[in-house]
Amino acid sequence: MKSDFQLQQISTMLKHLLMALKHCNRYRDLKDLSYDINTDEVVITFYGYMKEDYTREIFTARVNVKDKSYADLIHDVENYLHRFFSRED
Repeated sequence: MKSDFQLQQISTMLKHLLMALKHCNRYRDLKDLSYDINTDEVVITFYGYMKEDYTREIFTARVNVKDKSYADLIHDVENYLHRFFSRED
C-alpha cells in the first residue's frame, strides 16, 4: 500500500505529465491522467470523435503500473499513448 506522500507524488507527476503531453499536437485529445489506488493502474481519459449533438465521447484506458518506479510509470504511460495515438486507421 502506498503512503499518502507517495500518492501525492504520483498525482503531481501525472498532472505535470498531462500538461506536457497536451502541448504535443498528437496528444491534444487527452483529458486526464489519474492513479487508481485500488488496482495500481494509471487511468487515461481522452476525448473521442464529435457526435451529432456536438458533444464528444469520452474513452478510458488503463496502464498497469504495479511495482513500477516513478520513471517506469511515466515511461509506460508515454509508451501506451504513443502506440495508441500513432495507429493508422
